[in-house]
Amino acid sequence: MSAIKLSSIRRLSNLAVKAAIQSEVDLTPVIAGAGRDLLVASTSGIFPPTPVAKVHAAHIVAGAIEGAGRAGGDPLIVIRSIVEGTIKGAWESGADVGPVAVDSVAAAGHVAARIGIDSKTAIQCATEGAIDAGMKIGGDAGRWIADALKKAFRGRKSEKLKIFAIGELADQDDLRDQSEPRSRRIESA
Repeated sequence: MSAIKLSSIRRLSNLAVKAAIQSEVDLTPVIAGAGRDLLVASTSGIFPPTPVAKVHAAHIVAGAIEGAGRAGGDPLIVIRSIVEGTIKGAWESGADVGPVAVDSVAAAGHVAARIGIDSKTAIQCATEGAIDAGMKIGGDAGRWIADALKKAFRGRKSEKLKIFAIGELADQDDLRDQSEPRSRRIESA
């Protein structure tokens, strides 16, 4: 695992969002950039990057949402922007964007519910941010992200079960699926 502790990643994300909200700048690019930068820096030099990027992305998203809640910013803008940033960071670090998107969306739903935001709305915003990032990356990234999200939440009969599954994903801080193949690397154009 990288030298950066998960609690530090979460705290840096939290502080970046608070600072952006307090500075009254256009939040979307600032928060997306912070998410991208944090993920790239925290996965630098790690191979394979996907297992670590999944865990770090979840903590970056969680910290950003908590920061928005404390600073009084619009959490839905923060959710969409930070998820977009983590997906872009995953791409830049060489990680598979599909699994990173699943853990980012899962973290958004889980943390949003804990701080009083409707989890269904949070999941929708996070999904939009993930797919937007995929479309900006280009190639088939948007489709791969959408496919990964559909597969992760397929078969859930109720919204409550979906949230439970999302919480299970977000609560895992270990490096699961270390043998996961990088099956869908997008070649640079």
